[in-house]
Amino acid sequence: MIIVLLRHGPAEKSNSGIPDAERQLTGQGLALMNKSLPGVSCFLDRQSGIRIWSSPFRRAAQTADCLAGFIPGASLDLHDFLIAGDFREFHRNLAGLPEETCLIVVGHEPWLGEWAETLCGCHLPFAKGAAAAVRIDPRLQEEGRLLWFAQPDALAAVAGKCR
Repeated sequence: MIIVLLRHGPAEKSNSGIPDAERQLTGQGLALMNKSLPGVSCFLDRQSGIRIWSSPFRRAAQTADCLAGFIPGASLDLHDFLIAGDFREFHRNLAGLPEETCLIVVGHEPWLGEWAETLCGCHLPFAKGAAAAVRIDPRLQEEGRLLWFAQPDALAAVAGKCR
């Protein structure tokens, strides 16, 4: 199984008076995601079942919706356990997926960095819009292997090369 961890794009400021769950992508954040997310899709094996799991917070759900537009046929589900980074619940949910699944998880920091460290032993600096892919065997209790990690500017550069 391949798990892609993706941090949501740039959103409204946390001190803006908007409830955290309702903060949405800024105009620049949406533009950045539209430019960089095709780069994520360039790395994906279209033969495997691609699923997108997202935090239901608006900025993450918007990022996931944007990504789904670049991956025809991908399923998209919202999961509350992604709000607070509940790794045990995440791992329990992995058990129901086929081994050949490519799962893209759209979430928040600091959880994504911690999950990357748990999955592959690397603590990665997830800027807004950054992504990392890890190959794991969910049946085994061993570290996975980091396949790639990219910040949004690098993803945008890849997108321009693989269209």
